[in-house]
Amino acid sequence: MSEQLECINDSFECAGPVQYRQALSGTGQSYPRCEKHWQDRLDQEEDYRVKYPEYNPFADAAGVYDDAYDGDY
Repeated sequence: MSEQLECINDSFECAGPVQYRQALSGTGQSYPRCEKHWQDRLDQEEDYRVKYPEYNPFADAAGVYDDAYDGDY
């Protein structure tokens, strides 16, 4: 007998099937989310990536790796 999954955002807004979804934080854990809350989480992650883009301290202003930093860690 399989367990009935409940969305971790458990609210009246839940919609769609509840499935285990891989955490976007890279922890390797999975959490049960309904389709609506999963899409909300994906949208939130996209907003974070736009607001806080990846930063490479060894790149120049154009984002190109600068060889002048070789060996300077």
